[in-house]
Amino acid sequence: MADFNEALHWVQKQYFQAVAMKDFDWEKLKNVKCDESNTVQIAILNATVLHPLSQQYPPSNTYKLSFLKSLLAVYEKQGREVCDELYNLIAELMAKKKNSEDEFIHKSYILPCGRAVTLCESAHFVSQGTTGLNTWQAGLYLSNWLMKNKSFLQGKTILELGCGVGLTGLVTLHCCRPKSYTFTDSNEKVLNKVKENLQINGFCPEQRQDGPKACFEERRRVLEDFRNSFGSQNVEECRTCSQTKTGVSGELCSALVCQIDWERCTTEEVDSPEVILASDVIFDPHIIEPLVNVIKVLLSQKGKDQKCQPVAYIASTIRNNDTYETFLFALDNSGIKRNQIHSAPGEFIFYDKTSEIALLRLELP
Repeated sequence: MADFNEALHWVQKQYFQAVAMKDFDWEKLKNVKCDESNTVQIAILNATVLHPLSQQYPPSNTYKLSFLKSLLAVYEKQGREVCDELYNLIAELMAKKKNSEDEFIHKSYILPCGRAVTLCESAHFVSQGTTGLNTWQAGLYLSNWLMKNKSFLQGKTILELGCGVGLTGLVTLHCCRPKSYTFTDSNEKVLNKVKENLQINGFCPEQRQDGPKACFEERRRVLEDFRNSFGSQNVEECRTCSQTKTGVSGELCSALVCQIDWERCTTEEVDSPEVILASDVIFDPHIIEPLVNVIKVLLSQKGKDQKCQPVAYIASTIRNNDTYETFLFALDNSGIKRNQIHSAPGEFIFYDKTSEIALLRLELP
């Protein structure tokens, strides 16, 4: 039974994150014996396509159909009898017309405690004139690293540059117990999607608005019961992730959403963060100078209650060596101290391990 539960959880995590079928790992499932009543196959369907989370925040029909066909192929290749429920689901999805207007899909990332972070994000790399409406590999990498190093963020005020649809921030809010978290981006459409994803994940907007910032408070019953139903192997992880208080002042954790233009950012626009986060923000040589400038502005701020100088963690997928070297050169010229972090991230959510990703810790001397 332990082998089956492990295989079921493994398949479930990949399904909800919409891992591409070419990368989907079925090996653990292949070692699980099916009984004559097909309870194993039905359990897999109930944990994925028929799960309440999949019903309310579904992946695309195209993905669900690919998943079911791949599952069918696994059993047919092994010469096993396939349950009627699997055939029926495939037939239902094939009968549905593909909706070409589905620009957005849902992905859910199952955390170590068993809670899921659900995101509505673009089905395309570029949507509505921006690349910020989906989750990129460095964001997945950084989220894994932060979950493994929660103590760096506990009780801290955090600001994220180029937050995208909000994965890193929501993972941090649920797993790392910060004092507050500010999502920032220059694109209004991206920030509207962040606000939507905050509400999907149990944060409701406050009635008061703080100037250009949208404020959100975490509900005490953070998520619906079915979103906490994935199980956890680690009691301490579960206790940490389900904690709604910051552990510092006893207040519920707050999230802010704020529009920041890197070329015009001033110290008056943002509160003094203790930790700055960013991922996959180094892709265009023309934005490197304003990015480095805003990082320096944030690192130079120190609130009256802060004991230490601010620090930044920047994760980057290195697609072009020249562009990344330009970024490093700009950091050195600005007087920002940099150290590359070589410790491996956790493996809580899936990311492309073939991608070259660098993680830097930045601070002022």
